[in-house]
Amino acid sequence: MKPFNLEAAKVGAQVITRDKRKARIVCFDRKIILNDYPILTLITDKDGYETCASNRLDGSGPFPLFMAPVKVERWINVYPDDDEACLHKSEKIADEKASEHRIACIKIEYEV
Repeated sequence: MKPFNLEAAKVGAQVITRDKRKARIVCFDRKIILNDYPILTLITDKDGYETCASNRLDGSGPFPLFMAPVKVERWINVYPDDDEACLHKSEKIADEKASEHRIACIKIEYEV
């Protein structure tokens, strides 16, 4: 799992808990007596209901926070007898970069 990144979370990157439940951050500056847990988080359960939790700025707390994986889609041109591959951000770009020797254009998806 990717460690919690406060700056990425502040600009809207998806956050999850250790058990991969969706976490929605309500605020980063909660005013409490002991300001150890300034992040106010809503954790979604399997039925879609939310539980309120508090976290430290490093993401630690009763429900530790992590960055959600991001699904990436890329395209690869395949050539006969070619051991090298180049990833392209779209099928259109793969088509533009392809030579007449291309035998396939394959879509792949992975998480980062």
